[in-house]
Amino acid sequence: MQTYKEMMFPILRLFSDRKEYSRSDVYQFIVKYFSLTEQQISERIKSGQALYKNRVDWAITYLSTLNNIPERQKLLLRISRGIYQITELGFSIAKDEKLFENWYQEVHGKESKSKPKDKKDAKSTSQEKTPNERIDDIYLELTAALKSNLLDEIANKDPRFFENLVLQLLNKMGYGTSNYTSLTAKGADEGIDGIISEDELGLSKIYIQAKRWKDNVSRPEIQKFVGAISDKPTQKAVFITTSDFSKEAINYAKNIQNLVIILINGDQLCNLMVKHKVGVYVKQTIELCEIDRDFFEE
Repeated sequence: MQTYKEMMFPILRLFSDRKEYSRSDVYQFIVKYFSLTEQQISERIKSGQALYKNRVDWAITYLSTLNNIPERQKLLLRISRGIYQITELGFSIAKDEKLFENWYQEVHGKESKSKPKDKKDAKSTSQEKTPNERIDDIYLELTAALKSNLLDEIANKDPRFFENLVLQLLNKMGYGTSNYTSLTAKGADEGIDGIISEDELGLSKIYIQAKRWKDNVSRPEIQKFVGAISDKPTQKAVFITTSDFSKEAINYAKNIQNLVIILINGDQLCNLMVKHKVGVYVKQTIELCEIDRDFFEE
């Protein structure tokens, strides 16, 4: 998909007919102008906003308000809520993309005057992404590092610690409580077996096995687990590993009759630990505010 910078000049050209356009008008224009696919249109950033709309919003922002642009240097003006119109400077610059590039460099000064050698080089710069996208990227980078550290910490603890971690996590997820959770005697090796009663009377139970492994869990391991609970009064089971599952193991688990067995690999385990705050805590909270348009329209 085009970057917000690549959308700016076409948007400016749209306004060059001196008509007023809303953000919705610009969204529709960009979809048609760049022939965006259904997949591109449906792509979302972490906040839930459509990615292409977020880039259009930032393109308009760069053309009109960002960095406290003096009135004389603005190419677009916001004339009412969500409605914009081209300025005289914008009208003259819209005639030539080179003039636009010169304006962008002078006003925003965020790109090197020397152009990248090819498109691949161009796509490697962070300037392609909006601030929202860069925030998302940083969040993903920090989360990936956290997940890696979580797996290292688990690997350095004894098996009993892993047993309790798994049961605490499932409890936090709403499956049973500490009063209706038990570990079997098998919890002394690299894996565990646990039982969670979903109700006070123990009428519904979930059987759990976890493997603190480096290698992928293969189909035979799943078969052993299924065999171990085949005579138990349950239709639910969870198999957790700090590594991953082979394709054969995944396919086998999907096709087991009369038993729902959920496979949770190391990456999913860490995601759940972060989501339910097991073994982690919120270190920092950053609030990002946005204009309340309704307030200013009153």
